Amino acid sequence: ITCSFNVNYIECLHRSSDKNSLSADKNEQLNFFVQPNPNNGKYTILTDANTSGEYILYNSLGVIISSQKFTDKNKLEINNQTLDSGIYFVQLKIGEESKIQKICVQN
Repeated sequence: ITCSFNVNYIECLHRSSDKNSLSADKNEQLNFFVQPNPNNGKYTILTDANTSGEYILYNSLGVIISSQKFTDKNKLEINNQTLDSGIYFVQLKIGEESKIQKICVQN
């Protein structure tokens, strides 16, 4: 996965070394939700099912603010109440799948 960051958008491209292979993971869409949004730096990430992966938080310049690996969860409680107000991007990586959502922090 290659991500390009800009203040106004994030573009992610998935590149596979084996274009002929298919797996069940690639056929399923990764879904997650961030609640509440906007928030004060304290929020919950909900996934469709218990899963293992990694959560990464980026600022609007693409700098990693925090990250956390998780195992067998469908709910992550995040407490980053020291964040400045602004736009951030939450990336969830599960296996080879990755999805990014924008969040707004208001303090």
